[in-house]
Amino acid sequence: MNKDNIIWQIAIDGPAGVGKSTVAKLVAQKLGFKYIDTGAMYRAITYLVVHENIPMSDSAAIYALAQKANIEFKIENDKELVFINKINVTDAIRQDPVNTMVSTLSAQSLVRKVLVAIQQQLANSFSTVMDGRDIGTVVMPNAQLKIYLEASSAVRAQRRYMQLTDKGYKADLQEIELMINQRDEQDKARLASPLKPAPNAVIIDTDNLTMTEVIEAIINELNKVKSLTLH
Repeated sequence: MNKDNIIWQIAIDGPAGVGKSTVAKLVAQKLGFKYIDTGAMYRAITYLVVHENIPMSDSAAIYALAQKANIEFKIENDKELVFINKINVTDAIRQDPVNTMVSTLSAQSLVRKVLVAIQQQLANSFSTVMDGRDIGTVVMPNAQLKIYLEASSAVRAQRRYMQLTDKGYKADLQEIELMINQRDEQDKARLASPLKPAPNAVIIDTDNLTMTEVIEAIINELNKVKSLTLH
């Protein structure tokens, strides 16, 4: 098999605040793969819904909005920016009220249908690292490598707190942990693509691992897959 013709897919799933996006970006950089931030897509649509004062209960209006939305990722000065309908929402999608509403929007099956189709098209175009909550189970069910990252809610809250305060945002550790626990419950209970490891996912508990160790573990797992695939 010609390894140059293989489109590699790495699916990274896990709960809120486990560090999926940061890990996925760095893994993609090291491997020279494309990184697709699926969470930012849902957050961008949530931003638009909130910005246009559409009730979360109006699924038809939200679906119509998602179908017409133009989501773009751009790199400027080594920073990845997120745009929706030409609006730079990079910072806005990481703040309230997007944080509190994104799980509700993500649970809407029609919105997921729109975004999953875009994500699958991207994943089939080039070697990709994609992170989210249903990447290995729904978006890339045939990915050669599926990873599920775990961490306790206390550790995840601490990481998110440090992330926000490092950027200059005010944050409350207890509130963050409460929000993370609520998000876990919502994500696991939703009918559309609930959060769960894919049956053949490699589960990595990150509580006592550094970012570097997590990245090394994922790349080691990919090397195992490559050795089986290419021989």
